[in-house]
Amino acid sequence: KKICESYGPGPINSAVAAAGAKLIATTVAYPHEVIRTRLRETAGKDRKFKTFRQTVLLTVEEEGTRGLYRGLTAQLFRVVPNHAIMFLTFEVILRMMRPMILTDPP
Repeated sequence: KKICESYGPGPINSAVAAAGAKLIATTVAYPHEVIRTRLRETAGKDRKFKTFRQTVLLTVEEEGTRGLYRGLTAQLFRVVPNHAIMFLTFEVILRMMRPMILTDPP
């Protein structure tokens, strides 16, 4: 029996699932990141953005809803492959080490 076939779904399935989950999570949470970044970068005396709510309203008013997703594509190209590779690596290492961990000591 091959190591990759011995325990549940394969590492590739885990990598695809991780990529899909990260894609959805990032897309849902991204507007919050955009607003946080705008608030942080405009800190100072002559602030354009003052509160979280005001920043959301002003961004939507000036740029439309698309303004909340500005830069999403670049972010997805960075984080989705990263998580897929991380889960793939974890699964492969786990499958290689599991026989050593599960064997009875001499």
